[in-house]
Amino acid sequence: MFGWRLLVTDLLGVLILAGVGALIALPYLRVGDTTPAKTEIAFFSPPIHSLLIGPAESRIWGAPHAVARESLAWSAEMALLPGFVLYALALVGLFFSVWRVWHRLILLVAVLVSAVFTLGTTFFDGRWTYLPLFGHLPGSFGVRIPGRLMLWVTLFLAILAAGAVAEFVRRAEQLAASRMPPRPGPWLRLATLVPLLLVLLEGWNATAHPVVPAQPAAMRTVTGPMLVLPTAALSDQTVMLWSTSRFQKIANGGGGFAPQHQAELRRSVTSFPDATSVQYLRSLGVGTVLLLRTEAAGTPWDRAGDRPVDALGITREDLDENSVLFRLS
Repeated sequence: MFGWRLLVTDLLGVLILAGVGALIALPYLRVGDTTPAKTEIAFFSPPIHSLLIGPAESRIWGAPHAVARESLAWSAEMALLPGFVLYALALVGLFFSVWRVWHRLILLVAVLVSAVFTLGTTFFDGRWTYLPLFGHLPGSFGVRIPGRLMLWVTLFLAILAAGAVAEFVRRAEQLAASRMPPRPGPWLRLATLVPLLLVLLEGWNATAHPVVPAQPAAMRTVTGPMLVLPTAALSDQTVMLWSTSRFQKIANGGGGFAPQHQAELRRSVTSFPDATSVQYLRSLGVGTVLLLRTEAAGTPWDRAGDRPVDALGITREDLDENSVLFRLS
């Protein structure tokens, strides 16, 4: 019915998707756990009432739910309310919808099952839900925050809600067809827009849009392999972004995991510049170190740009008022 060409194309698509997914998963499999996965999952598992608590970024529910969010261990990942309007439309969609009854029942089961997984270990300690699947399915690699699965709950709720809205529009069309002339009046047209307007209103957010720190001019001229100081899990992510102008090799790195060798590097260079840290960086093949004075304020490298280096066999150069370049070779 579909033809062998379409079937072969579909098969190739599945193989390509699986292959790319496997390549993406390999680095995760090589990284050792720094914290037991079950401990992190238990900490980040949201309570059931978090499904009714709005995030701080919501203009409608952000302020009214501020006290409720304080009861959550990690409100940034646990304030999961997708919208009371969506809940209401989905509920209506169970009884009044263009979808067939068995379609609605399947969607209801999908909502409940995905909600159970979203609760992580909150639901019967996750023994028969989240924990057995974690780490065994390709899509669960590194997903130690169950609340992020709220995306699936929202999707299934939206499909249920769409059935209700579509049925409302269908009834409106039938009502308009029985009129003379056969077209909807202005109030009927406006009524069909009410669900959309309510969803948009409740979804109105106040998400901040912070400005990315300006790239130091030295990042566009210094070659690697290099280390940028200060180095920390969060600040290294900015350094990684800065490095995209030249893509030089850098020892900085940050992400969802903290490899042991990265933690060892940060410990070993705390006293830079000194003989031990210089030797350690040379053993890694790092030839230059860029110190950013402004960012280093209040860190172990606060005065690193002023320490004598003559006895270390390295050179120091002030590139500008904020950047100090050390050459180790």
